[in-house]
Amino acid sequence: MSDTRQPEPTPYQVAQALVAAGISVIPIMPDGSKAPAVRTWVQQQTRLPSADELRSHFASRVRGVAVICGAISGGLECLDFDQPGVFERWADDLDQLAPDLLRRLVIVRTPSGGAHAWYRCDVIQGNQPTIARRPATEAELARDPRAKSKVVIETRGEGGYALVPGSPPPCHELHKPYEYSALGVGDLTAVRRITPEERATMLDLARSFCTYVDLRSIQPAKRREGDGLTPGDDYDERGPDWETTLTEQGWKLFRGSWEQGVLTRPGKSFGVSATIGNVRDGQGRPLLRIFSSSVGTEPGAYGKFRFYADLCHGGNQSEAAKALVKLGYGTPSNDRRHTNNPASPYAGQSSADSAELVTRSLKGRKAKPVRWLVDRKIPSGKLTLIAGVGGMGKSTLVRHLIACLTTGRPAFGLRYEVPPPCKVLFASVEDSPEDTIVPHLIAEGADLGLVETIEGTKLADGTTRPFDLRDIDLMIRRVETDPSIRLLVIDPIMSFVGRAGLNENSSAEVRTMLDPLIGLAERTGVAILLIAHLNKQTAAAAVNRIVGSTAFRDATRLAYVVGVHPTNADQRVMAKTKSNLMGLDCRSIGFSLRPLGRDEADAVLSCEEFSELTADELVRMAEQLAVVEPSGVVDADADAVLGGSSKGELSPKGNDCMAWIRDRLGSTYAWPDDEIEAEAAKAGYTKWQFVKAKGRLKEEGLNSKPPSFGLPWLVAFGNPKLMPLRPKAETGETGETGETGETGANDGSFSSDASKTGSSSHPSHPSHPSETDDSDGDMPSDWKRFK
Repeated sequence: MSDTRQPEPTPYQVAQALVAAGISVIPIMPDGSKAPAVRTWVQQQTRLPSADELRSHFASRVRGVAVICGAISGGLECLDFDQPGVFERWADDLDQLAPDLLRRLVIVRTPSGGAHAWYRCDVIQGNQPTIARRPATEAELARDPRAKSKVVIETRGEGGYALVPGSPPPCHELHKPYEYSALGVGDLTAVRRITPEERATMLDLARSFCTYVDLRSIQPAKRREGDGLTPGDDYDERGPDWETTLTEQGWKLFRGSWEQGVLTRPGKSFGVSATIGNVRDGQGRPLLRIFSSSVGTEPGAYGKFRFYADLCHGGNQSEAAKALVKLGYGTPSNDRRHTNNPASPYAGQSSADSAELVTRSLKGRKAKPVRWLVDRKIPSGKLTLIAGVGGMGKSTLVRHLIACLTTGRPAFGLRYEVPPPCKVLFASVEDSPEDTIVPHLIAEGADLGLVETIEGTKLADGTTRPFDLRDIDLMIRRVETDPSIRLLVIDPIMSFVGRAGLNENSSAEVRTMLDPLIGLAERTGVAILLIAHLNKQTAAAAVNRIVGSTAFRDATRLAYVVGVHPTNADQRVMAKTKSNLMGLDCRSIGFSLRPLGRDEADAVLSCEEFSELTADELVRMAEQLAVVEPSGVVDADADAVLGGSSKGELSPKGNDCMAWIRDRLGSTYAWPDDEIEAEAAKAGYTKWQFVKAKGRLKEEGLNSKPPSFGLPWLVAFGNPKLMPLRPKAETGETGETGETGETGANDGSFSSDASKTGSSSHPSHPSHPSETDDSDGDMPSDWKRFK
């Protein structure tokens, strides 16, 4: 029988085809060195080789073919997997993140057992040899002690090149050929363009395979003389575990465990942003390695102390260390060293031997309405939180509220029946009463006689120390003895928690301070307003932007954020981000910060409180004063105001698509992904709705399997490798498992019309038959039989 196979193309033919596709090439020596067979290839980085040059380089000589990456080849870039087995793991994960992306790449199997993934993109970079590295083995270090690490994954970008199939085997040191894989779209002449976002997804995923970090790049924790530790070193040793810290900030596991795993950053329902435990410090402790630039924290490796400093103190490790000293970290002390919550106000107050549980039946209890300090905006007897970044006007807005309450005016420009003027108790750390609070309250028209600031705590010996929340019993006593106090402001709450020696990132410790405040509010009916800052995780949903433990938002009944209107930079917005109250007006309130007019400034500065300022100081004061100018209800939610992400939530149509996929797939068979996508389109769902719905269903056990053994991409609720393929349309027979690739048919084909089987796994669901799609240009030829 004659051999009808097409002869393999020569290197000359391969080079000609690549140049015709807009890809620049250079000849490679056939000696295993991978070195160019030309003295210089600078010209080939700026122009395609001519026909004469191709003939000279390839027609009459044994040469390998390498393609030049970068702009000259249309934004061509290569993701190079050097270590055997890594590409397969990366491909499995990529399928979870972007189900259709792998099949749009050109995949080349390399002689060493690795792979090249080729694509074009409008945004590429130069060669990146440090995408993922591993520690060198003892044998490798013995050969070269300077080479502490080895490349696992790198990129070939602008200024780089790589060998391609069609090159003679001697071009590689193993004398084996490069070969195209059926996983990809075909050969390099068919290379496709992907989006910068898709490229970022692939590179971030590749970075998750890095297991090496240069420990010199991590600032070591210094030990003190003697047997003590610095606060940072102590925090690394016994601070909250990574799971507690990261889950409170909204991080999620993508795969693995909190001891060693891959993480999804706050604000995303899925994706790869960091790893935990893949790299470790000199003491073997797991490090957080962030590689996504969207986290809000600089990419790099973090120990617990460094991450705490960056998250809570803007990277200032000195300030972070000072805060940790107050929490009991550092040189041991007798009263704090061996307790997790040394500063709890309840320590030693309860004993099971001398107390009994108090219970009461709900029968006969009368329902009560929510009472409002500001109608349907600020509740009485509850904790409310307002958070924002510096300069957004949250403190000015609070002073506007205080002015309205102390003078009996409606706040925030609303219309409602206002209660009589009341007294406000104000605890502030960041703003000075004399140069900030008093001037601004006067400008807002407040009655200063009804505003009291907490100056400190007077001790038995007559001395006064700064107030902190360990003295909450004194605050309770003050409020209970003066019923005219209707609002208590704590600005900012995190500073007072820190003063009490508690960890603001620990829910358990934070609740020891907030629970007594909740009791105070419920017992006295006073409204308690907590002021907070936002963290730097700009991509996170608004509810996850509040600095510190999730207890701050969980304990409060209502939380607002203050930021800039998404379409009007001159307007500020107070938007709800969390509520557990009935009757709340959930609409956002707009306002601006209006400088005082000349007559207003003259009237304000003529008050007795400004009498000791010089003329120049009065002028500067007038320039700094601004008042809240309410602008009514605005259409902007909290995520839009903060520029954050609420992508984790599906639209109603997306939720419908999830239900449709559940019903269509069932739990019995593995299905070709293309078929399901086509049926979803016919059912009225967009590709984006389908992809997002599949991504969400992964949490319910939806899995996929890349093409292999002649089978297409498969999806199933279960393991597609072990599940039978869906029934054949003609006979109703089932195929073999997805692992073997045998379908039970003579020609190995599927039918795309599930309604003909008469044995659908979901007889209660109307069938959505998928018609044949004639547009086969996007599919490798050996997959077209599955259409």
